[in-house]
Amino acid sequence: MLEALELDRAALAKIDAQVRILKIVAQISPLPDSITELIATGEAAQQRLDSYKYPVLTLPNEIVAEIFLHFLPPYPDVDVFGKSTPTRLTHICRQWRDVALSTPALWRAIRPCRARAMFSLGWDEVFSLTTAFLERSGSLPLSVHASDAYKPSPFVPSIILHRDRWEHITFCLEAPTLSNALDGPMPLLRTMWLRPQGGSSRQPIAVPSDNVPLLRSVTLDDRGARIVRLPWSQLTSLKLSDHVSLTPCVSILRQTTCLTNLALCLSDTWYDGDDPRDTYPDLILPHLENLAFEPRSDMHQGFFQSLVAPALLWLELPEMFFGVSRSDRIQVGLLNSFILKSGCKLDGIRITEASFPEIYRDALPSVPQVISLARVSRPLTVPLRIVR
Repeated sequence: MLEALELDRAALAKIDAQVRILKIVAQISPLPDSITELIATGEAAQQRLDSYKYPVLTLPNEIVAEIFLHFLPPYPDVDVFGKSTPTRLTHICRQWRDVALSTPALWRAIRPCRARAMFSLGWDEVFSLTTAFLERSGSLPLSVHASDAYKPSPFVPSIILHRDRWEHITFCLEAPTLSNALDGPMPLLRTMWLRPQGGSSRQPIAVPSDNVPLLRSVTLDDRGARIVRLPWSQLTSLKLSDHVSLTPCVSILRQTTCLTNLALCLSDTWYDGDDPRDTYPDLILPHLENLAFEPRSDMHQGFFQSLVAPALLWLELPEMFFGVSRSDRIQVGLLNSFILKSGCKLDGIRITEASFPEIYRDALPSVPQVISLARVSRPLTVPLRIVR
């Protein structure tokens, strides 16, 4: 059929060209009788083309909807205002538009500011687009990225109205806006990534456990770690990123007794009189299985020695943590001391930015896998991915 379709298209193009030539000639002399026959032949070819139905359009709508879902990044990842936006699916044909608009799962991941940045949209257009996504998603749980880092964004109040459907949130909002957004029940919320913006106010943003009964995974920057108050004891995954200072880090870890996954990126500076080179009372994390520790120097060795993780399976550290300048100065004994104190049986250790990879395998014979990476790799945060 495809071959016949191409032949009809070629014949129709040839006939159209001939008819155009004959009509030009007709301005000089009468049209030949053959033009009527030529037009009839063209109309017959066009009817055959019009009657052709592409195989993809014969698929049941349920199958088409499933294909559309695979066109998007896996939920809850968000790129729906970029190249993989469901709005592109509404521009192909009427049937696909109807299928897309009647499939709420296509519209449940929302990132308004990406739309504005990629397509140079005005705030009114972003507001309309956000409202459309919220409406089309029906009653499904939502994954929302929202930011008002540059100015108050008009779409934030619309998003807050759907607080009861939030499942995964990433908010980079002014502290008062963030406080308002989190002030209410979020019964479906499982993961949050918070970066409070603006000013130097330390007014706490408190979220009681009754408001977030399903919350298990949290990512905070330094300011978030200082002012956000969460039900720490129910978390299983925590990432303190962007050079969090030691004071809030220690305070939080004393309360996160159920953690199984932890990623720490600590600051080289300190506040409130705490010196990161001091020693600390033991921080016991009884259920911790994966630890990615990213200090930017060796000054946090005292803090590291205070950690006790008897269930730890995987550990990642940068080589600079050991104060390395030559291979004979690598303090691998610090690792052996940590393992002995915790009483853990590690499955593996990853050393990033390693200049002397051969040292670690020999120095850690009790660890089955010792991986040395010359560059900073993707951090050992794979276990920190969202638990579905």
